[in-house]
Amino acid sequence: MKYKTVGVTLGHKLLIRKRETAFDKKRSISTGITDEFSDHTEMKSHEFAAFQKRMFQQLKKDRKRHRMMLFITFVITLLLIIGFLIFWNTYNFDLLNSSEF
Repeated sequence: MKYKTVGVTLGHKLLIRKRETAFDKKRSISTGITDEFSDHTEMKSHEFAAFQKRMFQQLKKDRKRHRMMLFITFVITLLLIIGFLIFWNTYNFDLLNSSEF
């Protein structure tokens, strides 16, 4: 929270304060972004239907791609786990304790 000091001397400035919240209606903040969205394009109903059809096709394509990526990730992870288990069972760990080195 912000505090605005009111008073003449430093002692008064520390003790007497006027509170300003972040939701103060009097404060104006300009961010450079327009306050409301205004759509200047006007589509006819058949244009909007074609646009909507393209969007649904794109959404379907994106879903299919996402499922394929999940499937590939699952298969690769499964292969890594199986490979690690095979390596674990076939590796001779007694070689690590040998006195040849």
